[in-house]
Amino acid sequence: MTTRPDLLSLSIACPPPDEGGVEVRPIVNGRDLLAEVVPGGVGGSRYLGVGPRDLLGQDGPLYATATPHEVRLAWSGCGVEECCGALYMTVTRNEDHVVWAGWRDLANQDFDLPELRFIAVAG
Repeated sequence: MTTRPDLLSLSIACPPPDEGGVEVRPIVNGRDLLAEVVPGGVGGSRYLGVGPRDLLGQDGPLYATATPHEVRLAWSGCGVEECCGALYMTVTRNEDHVVWAGWRDLANQDFDLPELRFIAVAG
């Protein structure tokens, strides 16, 4: 039995200036990863996506290579990771797939998400 790859799109959210900053919202299999898969974040505060300038581009941290590297995908609450949390994962390129795994949040030691695999090269 083969596992189907996950589907990823990145949405750029631009709230009004007095309601927060521009953020990247990963949409995985049609669901907002930060809002639905991790409902409410730590302590009831929802996760906020990192800004596009910090994530995107060929030299950005979401660019997958054979060398695994950790990426901060979101933060929560007051911005102090040990207090309110921040969502990290490891991104790597595994042949024709980009793999997001090794999820962690310093404020929530029991936090766990499954490995996600996205097609890196169109077939």
